[in-house]
Amino acid sequence: MTRSALALYVHLPWCIRKCPYCDFNAHPLNNQDRQAPYIQALLTDFKTHVLEDRIITSIFFGGGTPSLFRPQLIQQLLDGIKALVPFKDGLEITLEANPGAMDQSHLAGYLEAGVNRLSIGVQSFCSSSLKALGRIHNQQDAHQAMTMAKQLGYQQINLDIMFALPGQSPQAAIDDLTTAIDYAPQHISWYELTYEKNTLFYIQKPKRMPDEARFDLWLKGQKLLMQHGYPSYEVSAYASYDNECQHNKAVWQYQDYLGIGCGAHSKLSDGQQITRMHRTRHPNAYLKNPTAGSCEQVHPQDRIFEFMLNCTRLTDGFSARDFENTTYLPFQSLEPRLLQAVQHQWIKNVDQLWTVTKTGRYFLNDLQTLFLPNKDDDR
Repeated sequence: MTRSALALYVHLPWCIRKCPYCDFNAHPLNNQDRQAPYIQALLTDFKTHVLEDRIITSIFFGGGTPSLFRPQLIQQLLDGIKALVPFKDGLEITLEANPGAMDQSHLAGYLEAGVNRLSIGVQSFCSSSLKALGRIHNQQDAHQAMTMAKQLGYQQINLDIMFALPGQSPQAAIDDLTTAIDYAPQHISWYELTYEKNTLFYIQKPKRMPDEARFDLWLKGQKLLMQHGYPSYEVSAYASYDNECQHNKAVWQYQDYLGIGCGAHSKLSDGQQITRMHRTRHPNAYLKNPTAGSCEQVHPQDRIFEFMLNCTRLTDGFSARDFENTTYLPFQSLEPRLLQAVQHQWIKNVDQLWTVTKTGRYFLNDLQTLFLPNKDDDR
């Protein structure tokens, strides 16, 4: 029996304190006793999906702060899922960790449970920048987190670093990135802080470096990363050879993924249709009913946009077959707008592979907007 690939996302919603820039579905933890019931709710959620023909190829624990959860519960969840759906040999299992909520025994326990990739949300190695971001950890915690993870034997470490922080100079941002590179993680997520709606920063808009300085910093940082063996494979993701995040790549390639947990999203296909599901957002509501949420089929015009929104983030490009195999639409339905992008010199075609050009990277939002459904599209 041939099984189709499925990436699994697990949302663990609690954190010690929500940061003023965070627009994720995260909630302050005020009751440790809810961890075990939440794991049971996750298993109930997972069991409602029909997945007999699937194989799980990656698992990603996101949040919130997953490193607050006890390792025994992570082990219990992984065992419960594996009893229902097979795991690909050597699959990537990622867990996000916060330096302010990292315990050595917890990290050792996650490793024993099967977690083999740690994504550490350092954001900065400068205490003043961390304070400006509202983080609960300081400079020393950031360094200790990296040292601890390496000493415990994690072979795959991602380091999250932000730039263009409130009050941060371009040189301070480069110093942060240089420190991250010095730790030689396998993967670096380096991205600009944005002020998202429904966050405190969106209201306050703390002062930071001008647009032109941020753009120049981005170019300088990309060059630095490339020089040290971290080419960009996605807009804000950089990895040494063969160390790209397999879970995130699956999502960006418009492959199927299942999300369990409060606020989790899923994209599942059956060879003809694509269905999106959204679980109820609040932890309390999810604990009462783990299967509550919405479910809808994705219209063909929306599939075109979703595919391009994701695939244009990647540097590898895509083929006509990639488009047809994931959207179940003929490539001709994409071509008119794709040719517009070529005329703008935002996309090029080399050996039947469509890739975003350097200019296209600079104007990525405009490129992606080309593929938005028109209001007069046939629905």
